[in-house]
Amino acid sequence: MKPALVLISLFICVNLVAEEHPQIAESRKITADFQKALGKKLKQTLQEGGALQAIAVCSEQAPGIAAELSTKSGAEVGRISEKARNGSNAAGPAEREVLAQFAQALKDEKPVLEYFTVENLDKAYSAVYMKGIVAQPLCLSCHGETVAPEISKAIKKRYPADKATGYKQGDLRGAFVVKWPKGL
Repeated sequence: MKPALVLISLFICVNLVAEEHPQIAESRKITADFQKALGKKLKQTLQEGGALQAIAVCSEQAPGIAAELSTKSGAEVGRISEKARNGSNAAGPAEREVLAQFAQALKDEKPVLEYFTVENLDKAYSAVYMKGIVAQPLCLSCHGETVAPEISKAIKKRYPADKATGYKQGDLRGAFVVKWPKGL
């Protein structure tokens, strides 16, 4: 069986094995906590200081939230994208295959954007969980098809190699990732 076919079958089966592997439930909780904490900080910052201030939330506070969740859980928690703003969040080859499956699921209006495997993506982990991030309205002032010149300038200053624009509401933006090290 080709690797892409394995990814497809694991992607489709994630809900069938949800109660069989304890790290799926824990991974879901971790990603929900990440999404809630980041969303709350972004909404608050957008209301109080606008999109220019929100750039700092994603660049400074999101990694801190991920680090806190990593320490608390013992897993490696983060975000990835094919069009990363921060190069350290760039998806690897196997992760890009999963993101392609997520994008296809959105296109097919089957929004189950979860992936879990115990066969791990790069052999360094005992399990890997991914949950798709769909572009929401609050994302578009910095990640949308049209970004205000002052916001674009601030992003380019912080991220000279930025690729994370051009999204429409509902597009796949990337994924939350929870990687469980061997031994956990």
